[in-house]
Amino acid sequence: MTIARRPPSGPVRFGAYELDIATGALHKNGIPLHLPPQPARVLSLLASRAGEIVTREEIHQKVWGRETFVDFDEGLNRCIRQIRDALSDEAGESRYILTIPRRGYQFIAALQDAAHASIAVLPFADFSSSRDQEYFADGLTDALITSLSKIRALSVISRTSVMRYKQTRKALPEIARELGVSAVLEGSVAREGGRVRITAQLIEAASDRHLWAEQFEQELGSILGVQSEIARAVSKHVHVQLLPREQSRLDNVRSVHPTTYETYLRGMHYLSRATMADTLKGLEYLHQAVEDDPADAQAYAGLALGYVTVAHSSEARADSLNRAKAAAKTALRLDPQSAEALAALGEAQGYLDWEWDEAFRNFDRALEIRPSHANVYYHRAWFHALFGRMPQAIRDHEEAKRLDPLNPLHIAWLGELYRWEGRLEEARAEAVRSIEISPDFPVGYFVLSLLAFYDGRYEESMSELEKAARRAPNWYWALGPACAEANRIGEAREILAKLEQEPRTPWNVHWLVYLHAALGELDAAIRYLDQGPHHAWIPGVRVLPWPGGDALRADPRLPEYLRRMNLPPLG
Repeated sequence: MTIARRPPSGPVRFGAYELDIATGALHKNGIPLHLPPQPARVLSLLASRAGEIVTREEIHQKVWGRETFVDFDEGLNRCIRQIRDALSDEAGESRYILTIPRRGYQFIAALQDAAHASIAVLPFADFSSSRDQEYFADGLTDALITSLSKIRALSVISRTSVMRYKQTRKALPEIARELGVSAVLEGSVAREGGRVRITAQLIEAASDRHLWAEQFEQELGSILGVQSEIARAVSKHVHVQLLPREQSRLDNVRSVHPTTYETYLRGMHYLSRATMADTLKGLEYLHQAVEDDPADAQAYAGLALGYVTVAHSSEARADSLNRAKAAAKTALRLDPQSAEALAALGEAQGYLDWEWDEAFRNFDRALEIRPSHANVYYHRAWFHALFGRMPQAIRDHEEAKRLDPLNPLHIAWLGELYRWEGRLEEARAEAVRSIEISPDFPVGYFVLSLLAFYDGRYEESMSELEKAARRAPNWYWALGPACAEANRIGEAREILAKLEQEPRTPWNVHWLVYLHAALGELDAAIRYLDQGPHHAWIPGVRVLPWPGGDALRADPRLPEYLRRMNLPPLG
């Protein structure tokens, strides 16, 4: 058993947990856990002496002091049970607290300083002679991000943000400052037939000093082994200690079928381009990949991700979440450690099956495997919001933004959560920032419209909604509920007439619910709420503070719909 060195006196990480030794505050994947004061002090003491046996007498002296405590043994045993419950630690198969019979206890987990290293993997340059391998170079970048983001002690910036620096002329220290990282990994890839040559170099951000550089040349089938070698080198040179399971994961990599892997990379390349046409093209490639190799868990996980993306869009299909769920389950049967498949399954379990506890468990499992997975934090934030747990929702959303700071999705929707909490200046700043980063992304305009609407500035609100609709035509329907509540009934009814002529897609049904509710036509709103096909946003009827939402929540029939969706009653 490898025992960790003695940790610092401040925040430390172990497994999915973070403990502030000074205060006893305990979090799991960023979510605070309740631990009473005495068990918290016992845990802090054991963690501060990680690897040492702390006797029962020492615990009595340091936690209870000179206080006379007749039932000390029972009190300490109760504290240990509470600690084990908080850490989901079984006494017989302990990962954290080891009982030393008749002596005391020993903290046995590997500890990392919570102020750990951070890195951005910049887009690898394509030096292939054919110059048509951009998708392959981008795929390698994405794969390295995924490999590194499974190392708990390393914060890794997500793909969406780093791809904005493709072919940039900015200096590396400037990029590092913008992304908030301490190191940058960059390099190039040249593919010639079945062989791949990769050059990688690691640079310390503050000094622009090279920490490590190496060149690899392998057959395409061995590409995952190269990615693991690079991840090991990075962890070593940024002084990060790998946990045993992380080391095992990097040691045990599979070979890939070259044709299937190439098809998979093409599919993921198109998925990353964010337009619906590209997403659908990416799904075609991924379906081809799983046909070529039905045992490829990675391709199935890519399919699941693609269908989740569709399910959350204005182009959602009635079967999007069902397809995501089926692909995720197949991926997990082939690879139970697929964080991407766990995340996609969690989405379907929540928004499709309304099995929220299972969904949260799979989100937590995904973050245990891949702690720097920004999208999981983002989606878990909205699950917390559905249950009214706004501090946890905002904390998760802020973590998503920290890991993906230039993604307008995370910025604009964080602004919307700030608006819910009355943090209006912060909400406006996030919405404006998302538009600065991506002027064609509609959500920033939507948040600005809501800020204006609930301040009584209806003309400004409609103007912002029209901007959103010009960039994404399906957002035009959001004008309907706003017009209705602004007493522009004629315009609202014109929009309703157009919307009712449209196909019954999940997105359209969602807006029919809110538009009828805003018009006071609650029977029709409830009818559409009951009919489906349901968009992933439908459970939001419990909380979304949008035009039409208050009328829905005042309807005496809504509690029955919340019960069906396994959501708590309105508090």
